[in-house]
Amino acid sequence: MVRSGAGFLIRHGPATQQDRWEECSGYSPSTLAATIAALICAADFADSHHDEEDAAFIRDYADFLESHVERWTVTTEGTLVPGIPRHYIRISPVAVRDPEPDENPNTGMQLIHNRPPGERAEFPAKEIVDAGFLELVRYGIRSPGDPLVEASLNVADAVLKVQPPSAPAGTGLITMGMALEQAGAPISVGEKGGFGRCLLANADTTSWPPGRM
Repeated sequence: MVRSGAGFLIRHGPATQQDRWEECSGYSPSTLAATIAALICAADFADSHHDEEDAAFIRDYADFLESHVERWTVTTEGTLVPGIPRHYIRISPVAVRDPEPDENPNTGMQLIHNRPPGERAEFPAKEIVDAGFLELVRYGIRSPGDPLVEASLNVADAVLKVQPPSAPAGTGLITMGMALEQAGAPISVGEKGGFGRCLLANADTTSWPPGRM
């Protein structure tokens, strides 16, 4: 069963057909994080069953994914927060069956399928962020103190923070939805009545992890 699962991840990756919150395909930091972690676990299972050849192959593929996370999912031309041009984006759109996809996170355009009728639905992928990159920290693939993780958290916090009346002083609500620029001001899907998993983050975003709701 584990071998079959690992084989599926290898055959159908590294781009995901559908990220967790939208009908979007491409390179997703959160999906890559889960895939890498699952493959490492699968390799450990193979080792425990004395299948060294499969274990080595699976680990090599996991290492390949890990070494490409930034190349596939980090913009170097971010515009959401002045002074932070390099940060993780929500997803870098590519077609999963494209044998030669455009893997540049700076150039992709993302179609958001759940926008209200008549409103703009296509945005530069580099301007759409969420906190999904924190799955890289959750699974031990990146350190909480990684400068890129901290920079990306600052972007997500600045763009997606909402201060609900019931929240303790010094905290902000980060929705794991998208941030869009409209009329020069980024907004979050939560302000439009969307739903998503939420995190509480300290105002000092270098303190991590936050309390979980």
